[in-house]
Amino acid sequence: MKKYVTACGVALALLGTAMAAPAVAQEGAAEEAQSVDPKVVSQVKELLAGYEYTPTAADWARIGDDAAVVLRQIAADESARATQRARAVSSLAHFPGDETRVFLKDLLAQDGSPALLRRKAIRAMAVGFGASSLEVIKPFLTNDDKRLRESAVLALGTIKGIEAQTLLKERLEVEPSAFLKETIKKTLTKMDAP
Repeated sequence: MKKYVTACGVALALLGTAMAAPAVAQEGAAEEAQSVDPKVVSQVKELLAGYEYTPTAADWARIGDDAAVVLRQIAADESARATQRARAVSSLAHFPGDETRVFLKDLLAQDGSPALLRRKAIRAMAVGFGASSLEVIKPFLTNDDKRLRESAVLALGTIKGIEAQTLLKERLEVEPSAFLKETIKKTLTKMDAP
């Protein structure tokens, strides 16, 4: 009973915080939160709590699609630890549905969103949505923040394909950072490898 009450409290706290962060919280978060089993909230938080272990697709599949609702709530929760929010954003790659796409695009569109979350969102877009995320990732190749540019480069390496290679080759010609030029070269080499 104590675990149930605690899980309900966590779910309500997440709901309240998601509503306080409208820039990245999805419409209908209140309805979604009410429908999530407190056990799911607990399982998601447990998976996100580890520092050394990265949850796998199989881990998320065992919990089910409601995990995505909880992940979005945690990612939008400004009072949550930055590492937990970042892990939640990264884990959304395992739930490539419309709600996740909208959430990640909204997060990326907000210049005020923490850079760490934006970097994780770029990667989650690439992993979860593949080539269909190119138009979302492409503008980050020219971002003033070198770390966001690096995330975009690595994301394109994940996507692969001719269009991703072309974008990287074009960026290589104008990239001012020697470190990122080297990263682009290494990424292109990996993309060419069988």
